[in-house]
Amino acid sequence: MSREKRTSEPVFNSKKLGLSSDLLKEYLDGLVQQNEAHLVQIEPSPRRNHFKDKRSVEFIFAMCDTLGVSADVRYAAADLFDKFMSLHVTSIFDHVRTAATAAGSGPDVETKWRNVQKRIESQATLRVMSCIQLASKLSSHYRALTMPRLRLQLDELGHPYTINAVLQSEVRVLTTTGFDVNATSAFLCAEALLEAIGRCMAGVDVEAMHRICTHLFDMVYLQWDDVYRELASRSSKSSAHSDGRLQEDTMWLAAAVVGSASFFHDQAASDEIVDHVSRYSNIASEDIVEFSAVLVGFVLH
Repeated sequence: MSREKRTSEPVFNSKKLGLSSDLLKEYLDGLVQQNEAHLVQIEPSPRRNHFKDKRSVEFIFAMCDTLGVSADVRYAAADLFDKFMSLHVTSIFDHVRTAATAAGSGPDVETKWRNVQKRIESQATLRVMSCIQLASKLSSHYRALTMPRLRLQLDELGHPYTINAVLQSEVRVLTTTGFDVNATSAFLCAEALLEAIGRCMAGVDVEAMHRICTHLFDMVYLQWDDVYRELASRSSKSSAHSDGRLQEDTMWLAAAVVGSASFFHDQAASDEIVDHVSRYSNIASEDIVEFSAVLVGFVLH
């Protein structure tokens, strides 16, 4: 799977541009191992995924549409914004609390925090733009958003930042996240799974399934809490994950989205597609079906 220069749509099963079968398998195996290692290493945090609220995601998506970036940038920016803000807010709150305690003014923590919170909120638009910019750089160097383009967009939104301020915000996102901004999104995992399905099932219209997957990912991100709350109440696999780790399993989400897309695209081939997805993702077919049922339920209701 590759991306043509003049479009953000991926080109599946390209003999000229695509990976060899061996390299594709190696790539998928790497994604599976990376996901499994992440689930083991991730530290539970009450603020993780807190900033994937509908209002934040809607604004990120709207800015991405305005800036004309591809779908993979949209989801990567939402993931990065959540990660940055979770770390950023936690760090600042801990600093305020420690400083107040050291000064013997513990009762003033709430008042001081409200003042700091206002400043954080006033910078939210700038932080969103920085996350979109970084995500665009990771997606495609030649289509990466430039500082002047970002500054102009901020100015149009009523936030007249200087180029230096935009640059400093980007650096702040990088340093706060420990320069760990290149996490593989569930969307990219889904695209890799679709590439593999297209090779082993020649009759499947992978491009059509990709378009359905994009709509499904939009729905999941816009209803993140509701989707995962429903999944936690229904899935047997959720018992093996804490609520936080459940939402960090990017390969499971990718597999479920592809499984759901197969249901809407071609129900007759859906079972076979899910079996292939299970083999490539190392996610049990039963778990894929459970999560897919949740997603289908949200679409239909």
